Amino acid sequence: MLGVGEWKISAKQQWLDAAKSAGEIAAYWGLTDVSSDYRLLRANSAKQFYNFFEHNIVVNPYNSKLPHLTLKNSCVDGSRLYQRWVFAGEDQHLGEKRAAGGALTGTSRVSGYTSQGSLQSVIDLAIRRAYADLAQNKKVTVSAIQKQSDGAHVSGYSLEAVQLSSQLRISANIIELAVTPRVGKPHVVSVILQETLAD
Repeated sequence: MLGVGEWKISAKQQWLDAAKSAGEIAAYWGLTDVSSDYRLLRANSAKQFYNFFEHNIVVNPYNSKLPHLTLKNSCVDGSRLYQRWVFAGEDQHLGEKRAAGGALTGTSRVSGYTSQGSLQSVIDLAIRRAYADLAQNKKVTVSAIQKQSDGAHVSGYSLEAVQLSSQLRISANIIELAVTPRVGKPHVVSVILQETLAD
């Protein structure tokens, strides 16, 4: 697990923030309830094109009890503290033992800022998007509406609305979480999830 501590006046507070960050990422390990609704609206009229996107993702970890985490190492990059944590004891290899054969994966890549303004919030967004991708790879309901109009006295227009919906309970492990720093630009966060066998 990756723990990220933003700059704080107190080094102790920064360390505690990084440990909390690792715990928040660890909570995604295992069973998770995922709801993903992706909506696309396309409008075309008088040589003008409009696309509207909306993606609502709700990810609720189902785990009531997680294994303890052990701090392996840490480093500082500028004013930000990074920590690497692993599950204590035998549970640190939990993912490898439970990975399903031919398991599906979910991926995401986020580059930008969130309203919270922290790297941890970008990591959280990337994980939630990867869960949404995995859910849609497993099962998705598609709804589509299309309307067109054309006439001698009316400019033609067309409307198309598509919704992709998934509501599933998924068991998955984070098999890759990469943070790539860039000078003068937001970090790039990449996440790969792999489906596992539920307990």
